[in-house]
Amino acid sequence: MEAFPTGLFRGPFFGKITSSSLFDSEDTDLRKWKYEVELVEFDGEGWTDHSVAPEISDAVNAFESGNTSTQSMGILHSDLPGTYQLQAIPDDTIVPLWITPVGAFLMWPNQFDGEC
Repeated sequence: MEAFPTGLFRGPFFGKITSSSLFDSEDTDLRKWKYEVELVEFDGEGWTDHSVAPEISDAVNAFESGNTSTQSMGILHSDLPGTYQLQAIPDDTIVPLWITPVGAFLMWPNQFDGEC
């Protein structure tokens, strides 16, 4: 069995979401986002700035990878009541983050919100 290439895959780190934007601004039903993430560390009492480069651009959420323009997180958009839609991870949420040569990835379950 071949060893995992640890030199190419770093993490997990912890990051604080600072902003998000739709992956494809022309397809608002896609429900995938790119996230700006600031690296943070836990100091025993709370989260503080990380000692290395703090800002990661265009991180993607692995949990959103299966989303399409007709379904989010395995749920058909047509089955959602009222105005419910999958939402981006809220700003200031602390998430686990991995950095690879092809980009930064995080893992956090999105939430649905809306009105019936």
